[in-house]
Amino acid sequence: MRHKLRSLLVLSMVVASLITTSSASQAAVPPSPSGAGHAAGFGELPSKAGQLAATGQLATGSKGVCLQAHVADLGWGQWFCGDINMYVGTVGQNKSIEALKIQFYGVEGYGEYCAVAHVRNIGWYNPASCATPGTDQIVTVGSTGYGRPMEAVAIWFQSGRGTIDGWSHVQNIGWQYHPPLSSNEQPIIGSVGKGLNLEAISIGIN
Repeated sequence: MRHKLRSLLVLSMVVASLITTSSASQAAVPPSPSGAGHAAGFGELPSKAGQLAATGQLATGSKGVCLQAHVADLGWGQWFCGDINMYVGTVGQNKSIEALKIQFYGVEGYGEYCAVAHVRNIGWYNPASCATPGTDQIVTVGSTGYGRPMEAVAIWFQSGRGTIDGWSHVQNIGWQYHPPLSSNEQPIIGSVGKGLNLEAISIGIN
């Protein structure tokens, strides 16, 4: 009887361990509308892609976003290029994004795109920063050197030809999806009015 009880106890401990490990691995990446996995975002862009992003010389025939985040206590990370399944920032470190650089590629026909950041204790940090796809122009929003966390970013195409969606990892909330809005609206990725840090972000172009 004691032997059976001991065996059952060991079996239950193994099952609990497997469940915990599975849950931890799932929590390490954000969810996705397509169910695809996300790569770790901060500082993992191959150097060649980062150089191309910084000079606007990304390969034609593809559509996506290049992002670079300035994170509290860490500074600027490397460029990271991809689609909505990739993100920049940090998760599980309680560190806010303070500034963000954005470069779209493969959407030259969409025209100029703009962005503006919502910053702690300031609100919308105007004026908006705008750039033209296919050039070396890069949108930069937020601030550095002031210790001001970003809480959200609004991004849109001036022409209204494309729509944008994204994921944000927000302090005390976690990952949340922001669906595309109509072409004449400005999607807000993050949170406003809650005083919560934007910790990681991904952006998609439709």
